Amino acid sequence: GPIHYGLWGALMILFIYPYGRRIRAVAPRAHTLAEVMYARHGRSSQLMLAGSNVLGSVISLTSNFIAGGALISMLSPFSFSQGIVVIA
Repeated sequence: GPIHYGLWGALMILFIYPYGRRIRAVAPRAHTLAEVMYARHGRSSQLMLAGSNVLGSVISLTSNFIAGGALISMLSPFSFSQGIVVIA
């Protein structure tokens, strides 16, 4: 219940706090992970992070389309391809 979520949230903050202090020392004006990467490693690492985020999003979207198309084809008279079009 709510106590479980509260305790794990507090534990997460305690584990992340030392890293936050280090990140603030490296990039005091950074607000996002991409800004921290730029301050620490330069433009190429920031672009690699952006590329991996886009690739992960494409993989996630593709798997959702496949799962949705399969589910629609099992539960309705539509085919797999029609299910993907309905999801999209």
